[in-house]
Amino acid sequence: MVNQKMMSNLGPHWSEPLGPHRSNKHHVNYAYAYIAACSLIEPQTYEQATSSDNQDDWQQAMDEEYASLIKNKTWDIVLLPKG
Repeated sequence: MVNQKMMSNLGPHWSEPLGPHRSNKHHVNYAYAYIAACSLIEPQTYEQATSSDNQDDWQQAMDEEYASLIKNKTWDIVLLPKG
């Protein structure tokens, strides 16, 4: 559900997306898309992810991403420069 306060702050830019009965199938309501994206809440830190209600899902996603980085050899281990 879209946050009513966020919706009201958009003023004239807010309108429901066009329905299938409209002729312009590719109309994009950017304000609606913005609100929809803002209503998604994702953890911003490791601590938030591992202490959330979805901690098992986040841990699995992190493990899969790490395994992919290792498998694809995306970095080289090097010695730190002196100083």
